[in-house]
Amino acid sequence: MTTCNHCGGDFTAADLVRHEYETMIIVHCPDCGCVLGQYNRHGGPPKTDRQQ
Repeated sequence: MTTCNHCGGDFTAADLVRHEYETMIIVHCPDCGCVLGQYNRHGGPPKTDRQQ
C-alpha cells in the first residue's frame, strides 16, 4: 500500500497513475494528482500510459 502525503489516500500499486516516457516513469496519486515518485526507466519502449 502507498499513502499519498497530500490527500492521505491509501492505494495499491495497481491503483496508481503511471506515465511512462523513454527515460523516466512518473507515478501520480489517482485522487489528487500529486506526484508520488519519479524513476529512471530501463528497458524497452513504454507499454502503458494511463493519463487522465
